[in-house]
Amino acid sequence: MEWVQSLLVFLAALTAVAYLFSKWKPKSKNKKGDSCGPDCGCH
Repeated sequence: MEWVQSLLVFLAALTAVAYLFSKWKPKSKNKKGDSCGPDCGCH
């Protein structure tokens, strides 16, 4: 029964890390895209 608890804790930690990574990744991409103005010729 202990292994079930360990597995659930591992899955919860993995889900939390994946959530934080998904929240962090688009912000860095948007930050890069926002620095480009509408007339920069990159569209």
